Amino acid sequence: MPLLFFFLFILLFACSNHSSSHWLAHQMHSDHEEFRSTKLTYFSRDPIHGIDLEFLKIGNRLNAYLNVHSVPVPLRQKDQKNVPLKLDINGEIIDCESYRLEGGQRFLLSQETLKILIDSLQHQKKITLILPGYRSTIQAEDFSTKFDHLLHPFPLQNPFHLPI
Repeated sequence: MPLLFFFLFILLFACSNHSSSHWLAHQMHSDHEEFRSTKLTYFSRDPIHGIDLEFLKIGNRLNAYLNVHSVPVPLRQKDQKNVPLKLDINGEIIDCESYRLEGGQRFLLSQETLKILIDSLQHQKKITLILPGYRSTIQAEDFSTKFDHLLHPFPLQNPFHLPI
């Protein structure tokens, strides 16, 4: 009987999820600094109406992108490249624009919007991203730790290409 309890305890421990973070970081090593990249992504739980937030650092350049996965965001007649974006940061609405990239499902954020997102997340604020037909709420969770890894990646190559 004690052996059965021990087995059930081990099974329960092995099946539990220790990482509840939505943030996932990846690093691509290169011997040339301009080709090294790190990426930090917050994946939406809603694959149909959700928005993924991605920070990508290549060399010294940091960009932020929004990704949607079902249908492209509708085009505006007067400006087909820029798409309205609303940021709801702890109840305060900020109107921004995002630049539509080829394919219509990936959007580049301005450096000003990038700074607002980083500052808000580092101050543990809840952010809701709203694009026409899409919305996602981003929880800060362990953003600061993961973002620090994005800015200061491990200097050696990861031979297994596992997430950091």
